[in-house]
Amino acid sequence: MRVPARFIPDSFRNRVLLLIIFLGISAMVLELAIVTSFQYQFIRKGAENTLASQHKVIESYISEAMLYDNIYDMYSLLKASTDAHEFIKNVYLFDSGGHLVVDALTQGGWDESMRSGWYFEYKILAKNEVIGEVVYVLNSAYVNSAVALQFVETCFFFLILLGIGLVFATKISVFITKPLLSLSHEINKFTLDNLPEKIETDKYATTEIKALAETLGNMSRTLKDALNEIYLQSEQLKRSERLATVGTMAAGLAHELKNPIMTINLLSMSLKENHSDPHSAEDLAVMRKESDRIVATLNDFLSLSRPMEVRLEETSAHAVTAYLVQYIKSRFKDSLTASVQAGGNISFVSDPEKLYQVLISMVHNSSEAGATKVNFGFGRENGFVVFEISDNGCGIPQEKQSKIFMPFYTSKATGTGLGLTYTEMILEILGGGLELDKAYSGGAKFIIKVKDYEKDTDN
Repeated sequence: MRVPARFIPDSFRNRVLLLIIFLGISAMVLELAIVTSFQYQFIRKGAENTLASQHKVIESYISEAMLYDNIYDMYSLLKASTDAHEFIKNVYLFDSGGHLVVDALTQGGWDESMRSGWYFEYKILAKNEVIGEVVYVLNSAYVNSAVALQFVETCFFFLILLGIGLVFATKISVFITKPLLSLSHEINKFTLDNLPEKIETDKYATTEIKALAETLGNMSRTLKDALNEIYLQSEQLKRSERLATVGTMAAGLAHELKNPIMTINLLSMSLKENHSDPHSAEDLAVMRKESDRIVATLNDFLSLSRPMEVRLEETSAHAVTAYLVQYIKSRFKDSLTASVQAGGNISFVSDPEKLYQVLISMVHNSSEAGATKVNFGFGRENGFVVFEISDNGCGIPQEKQSKIFMPFYTSKATGTGLGLTYTEMILEILGGGLELDKAYSGGAKFIIKVKDYEKDTDN
């Protein structure tokens, strides 16, 4: 039988309670039917056994009274039987011809329809000859009252059991629904920015719920890894497109401006040599200085468009950091000091000259940011050699962190804003990349990755 949806509660807990109520009522109805039928049979059987025993006792006395036609004794015996048992309505005595002799209530008026109810009849024998018959008619009102009382007692008993069952069902449903609600609450906290690797479950959670939570945790980890991979690929694609655009624009711009600037530079030199006015000479010197600065800027642009050749050599992290420490001592004297986090040496294959170029550029950035200390660290990560460079400079404000890798963006008074762009281009050629540690405080920290070509070949 299909139950209409409108009769089914939405809550699992209410469904459990409804199921308990349905099963309880069904069991109660079935039990009442069985008990009622059994009670009727029990009363009938009990009355039959009682009357059979009683008849054996009074049979001889009734037989003697009938032989002597003693109506009073016959009436007394029947009356005593009626008074002794509440379930007897009346007792009738018939002679051998089937005629009514006497009844216990002296009502007379025997009707054969009385035999349609509950009754018992026993023969009266005298010297093995039937001389009469006793008919016991049961009190149906008494029988129904006894059965009804038993029915009420059974209902009351089952209602108590049903109440206890509902209490236990409520407790059991809590054990079942609480872990599910807890799991649902944990799932609702999922966001693309917050994908947990493990989902905690309630202490009462079943094995199935724990397995479901573990499956969801695995799916969350897989989705998180996929999103990270998509993000990295998207960023790499954006960076490649940005660098390609900058390179193309830089080549065209340098080509269009370099020759006119060189012409201006040569003319300013010629005018300075042939002009005797000191004020004009000073103006021409400024013109030449500015044109030289423009040429230097154009050379920066051209470096973005020139193809780079990678020269692989075997080197080590100690060798790289030792060179940088020596460079800082020679270049910055006491204005900038360097330290290296001690650790096991790492040998790898890359282009050390380009790596030096990147790291030296980062050191100059730290110096320009007011840093007095620079710290280097290194390690390995998934086939990459990772260098970390941190300083105690002014740091990078949060609102500018997303812009520093954009071409032409700079917070300095001078510069083209192409330093980090060019650095990214070099690292991309070396199979790596550049990241800013946004959680670092007290300065700035960059993470530089280069591919270990020796490890890559081995794999």
